[in-house]
Amino acid sequence: MRTLPLIFLILFAAPVKAQNDSLAITETIHQFFQALRDGDTLHMKSLLHDSLVLGTTYRSKNDDAIIIYESPAKLIEAIGSKGDQKWNEVIFDLEIKYSGDLASAWMNYNFFVDDTFSHCGVNSFQLLRRLENWQIISIFDTRDKVNCNSEQK
Repeated sequence: MRTLPLIFLILFAAPVKAQNDSLAITETIHQFFQALRDGDTLHMKSLLHDSLVLGTTYRSKNDDAIIIYESPAKLIEAIGSKGDQKWNEVIFDLEIKYSGDLASAWMNYNFFVDDTFSHCGVNSFQLLRRLENWQIISIFDTRDKVNCNSEQK
């Protein structure tokens, strides 16, 4: 009889933990974009790992795929110096996968500056589970002005 409660605990504890991890990862991503909108560099820094890697993929003039790496400090500086300019990155079709302490998030986005559509693309985030939270360890994105679903606002 004692084994029955233990079996229930084992069967139901794993799904609850998985749901909590998924929610925590999603919340970290939403907080990142809220900090971007608010220009809140302190909050943004708390979400980013010290070894953050940033990159954007482009097509070169000879149509080869290249990655332009950017400095995390440059991202923080841009967010902090945008002044009254309103940045809004609207994400949709968020997909999260994780195992243990590593997570990956893939999402489409539309980027608006002062309510005017700027560009669209895909973000790929990698996150690491820390003691208290999930932190973003890398962000790679694509950028395009055509083939966008600009209805997502």
